[in-house]
Amino acid sequence: YQSHEDEVKKIFYAAEGINRIIPYHLIRRTDGMLLVENTEISYLPHINKFLEKENNADIQNFIGFGNPKIGKRMQDIFLKRSLLNLDELPRLDETTEEILEISENFSKTKIFLGAKASKNSFFEFTEDYKNSVVYFATHTIPSGNKINEELGLVLTPSENDDGILTISEISRMNFNNSIIGLSACRTSDSAYSEAAPFSGLAQSFLMGGAKSIYLTLWEIESLSASIFSKEVFKKLAEDNVDLSGAIAATSRKFIRGDFGEKYKDPYYWAPYISF
Repeated sequence: YQSHEDEVKKIFYAAEGINRIIPYHLIRRTDGMLLVENTEISYLPHINKFLEKENNADIQNFIGFGNPKIGKRMQDIFLKRSLLNLDELPRLDETTEEILEISENFSKTKIFLGAKASKNSFFEFTEDYKNSVVYFATHTIPSGNKINEELGLVLTPSENDDGILTISEISRMNFNNSIIGLSACRTSDSAYSEAAPFSGLAQSFLMGGAKSIYLTLWEIESLSASIFSKEVFKKLAEDNVDLSGAIAATSRKFIRGDFGEKYKDPYYWAPYISF
């Protein structure tokens, strides 16, 4: 590989066991550059996924859920999108702009914000999740939480439900040929503590037929997450690239300092992967 570093433009990783959680895009080349600076990285659940051709040209539908009506806004600017129970969760007002701006890249949109970002809304439009970008800008809640034992995404609770969209509920939906955007903390986590990496949210969407998923490897800072995600999905829609290409191009802009010196730190741009 060392003698062909500049020739390799895309690498597919289908690792097993603990190797699945290694952020390969942060590996340094022999010339000191990070791998992602010259190469797209796509993480695969299994090698058979390599045979599926990615084509985004026919996806013009966007369904977005964000800024669920929960908790009180923390005054700490260093917001994260993952906590243990809803009483601790900050609001994510910045995700409203995030979703609205991303939606402008698509011709047909359905957007659910605040009180409308509920499980009732999610289950009402089941047919529309096929051939779409389905996007969540919210909190994750881990398995073994105080509300629901199951890992899930936080939506607006109601009198009839706790607002947690669980992995078992997700896996029963039809996301055939769709791209899933999970702008939340640690969306690559396992279903439970002893389970394999990516067996949680990632696996549940794949079981529903999703063709690729925008995931995070660790806790994300909310303001930079909005910037990164808006740029990724703009490139996905406009530049005729697949999800891994959009993530790589956006990562390079962060590395160059296009969004400020602070965000050159890998903490802010490196958690995002295509799976």
